[in-house]
Amino acid sequence: MISNTEKILSYIASLNNDLRHLCNSEITIVGDFLIEIYSFGKYYSDTIELVVDRECIDYLKKIIRQGCSISTFKGYRLTNIDISRTIKLAFVPIKNYDLIPIEINGFTINALPPEDLIIFYLERYKTTNNEEYIIKSYDALLILRHWIDINVLIDKSIKHGLLKEVMFLVKILSSLSYLN
Repeated sequence: MISNTEKILSYIASLNNDLRHLCNSEITIVGDFLIEIYSFGKYYSDTIELVVDRECIDYLKKIIRQGCSISTFKGYRLTNIDISRTIKLAFVPIKNYDLIPIEINGFTINALPPEDLIIFYLERYKTTNNEEYIIKSYDALLILRHWIDINVLIDKSIKHGLLKEVMFLVKILSSLSYLN
C-alpha cells in the first residue's frame, strides 16, 4: 500500500514536471516534509515547504488552483491524496546547496540532502533570528542522524560559515548517550 507521504510526493513531483514545461524551472523540496520523506513517514510534518523561482510562482499557483486553492491547501482530496497540510512557497536562494533528485512514479523532483537541510535551517535562523530554525536543525540532525555524514556536514558548515553552530548541535547530540 502506498503511504500518504508517497502520494503527496508523487503529486508534487508531477507539479514539478508541469512547471518544467511551463516555465523551464523546477520545484525543490525543503523543510520538515523532507524529514518525513527521509524517515519513511515516521516523522510527520504539517507543512510542505517548496522553493521555486520567483518568476514561476504564478505558473505554480495556476497549476495548483486547478485542483484546489494555494492559500488553503488543507482538507482537499486530490485523486485520493489527503492534503491536510499547509503548503508554503518560498523564494529562498538555494543555488549554494547541493540538490539530489528523488524519483517517484516516473517523475523527478529535487530535494536538499540531509546535511544541506540542516545548513538550510541554520542559515534561515541567521537571517531571520527565529529560534524555531535552531530547533528544526537539531530535530533534523536527531531524526536523520543515521543518514547524515558528519564529515560532509562539517565541510558544508565551513563553506557556509556555520561551523560553530553545527559543532554545537553535534555536541548536544553526542551527549545523549542513549542514542549511541
